[in-house]
Amino acid sequence: MTDLPKSIQINEEGPREGFQFEKGPIPTNRKIELVDALSKTGLRQIQVCSFVPPKNVPGMADADEVVKGFTRYPGIRYTALWLNEKGLQRALAAGKLDVKGSIALTASETFLRRNQNRSMQENIEAQRRIIEMYRQHNVPVERGSILDVHA
Repeated sequence: MTDLPKSIQINEEGPREGFQFEKGPIPTNRKIELVDALSKTGLRQIQVCSFVPPKNVPGMADADEVVKGFTRYPGIRYTALWLNEKGLQRALAAGKLDVKGSIALTASETFLRRNQNRSMQENIEAQRRIIEMYRQHNVPVERGSILDVHA
């Protein structure tokens, strides 16, 4: 057991993941309160929201307001999720987020159609456009993901 790491880092995604699935609206101020409360727990990274179309994910309709409203604490990375260029533009415009690049491909066209309404080829093209935006804005790419490998 000596090969275990001395520490781990928990990347909290509860605000983003949880708010999008709750039935009924959660008031914006309650979302902000949760992000602020999580900021006081010792976490080093919190994913605050998703910049996605409100018609697809009504729980994220107030993402811009949540980002404006939370208090930044030193030593914490505040991140967001985006799936397209418009979402990335919103994240960059927010000015309070630690924007780090991510490239996301999927192993399942069915999942991709349901989740982003794209074909595999459309997603590859979208990722190329996002990579170009990363270059234009000096956003480092830190992660590559393959989504839904079990579908």
